[in-house]
Amino acid sequence: MARIGLSEGFRSLEEGPRQILTIAAISYDDKYGKAQVTFEDSRGGSQVETYTMGAPGKKQSRGQKVAQNIFSTMAKNALHDWEIEDIDPDELVGLDVMADVTRDKSVNEDTGEVRYYTHVRNFKEAPADDADEADDGLFDD
Repeated sequence: MARIGLSEGFRSLEEGPRQILTIAAISYDDKYGKAQVTFEDSRGGSQVETYTMGAPGKKQSRGQKVAQNIFSTMAKNALHDWEIEDIDPDELVGLDVMADVTRDKSVNEDTGEVRYYTHVRNFKEAPADDADEADDGLFDD
């Protein structure tokens, strides 16, 4: 019988408060105003969060406004810029944010099936890179 090669497998994000996460990828569907952001942690865990903000030019539902506010908070923290008004999503790839990673348990009342869901919440600015902090201007021309 043939052998099947195995990969590393999938790892969820490390659960806990104040996790440093890298924005590894973003896909954005302009037609529906839907962004999918892939976050990764330092040990290789990953999570895709979807933000459905509604089609541009159409009235947003309450849920779509909340999604836009969460996405905006994440983006502004990643960029360390609270004045920015719009972005190209690709500008966020490779940037870090700090967030709380929680895991919630859900039980289907009909089947008893148990599922766990990982959530990325409470975005904050990640600490500045040590290399940036060490630059005190001594080497500027």
